[in-house]
Amino acid sequence: MRRGIPNGADLARGLLRLYSDISWAVSGVLSWQAIAQLTQIKGIGVWTAEVYLLFCLERLSSFPASDLAVQIGYQRLKKLERRPNRKELIASTDRLDPYRGAVAHLLWHYYRHLAQQ
Repeated sequence: MRRGIPNGADLARGLLRLYSDISWAVSGVLSWQAIAQLTQIKGIGVWTAEVYLLFCLERLSSFPASDLAVQIGYQRLKKLERRPNRKELIASTDRLDPYRGAVAHLLWHYYRHLAQQ
């Protein structure tokens, strides 16, 4: 296995260490704090942490703005000439916070619809 690519056992050990104190997941820990803790685990990046918060912890404030389908869906929906980057997408959806997770769901569905055409 190449260096830098974690295996399943590494991820499991990291998650077990994190979940030895599960209170952060259900308490008032802010999403950015949870993302910081999750990304301490080798193999979990910001995108993975954001998607985890959105789907597993049902945090609708979590918005995977670096997701390619979300970016392309937004680009096509808004008829932009170029795909927005993470920073631009976060700024343009700021007024929708704390419900940007719902926006991500809608953009994923829109992207899927575009791909099927």
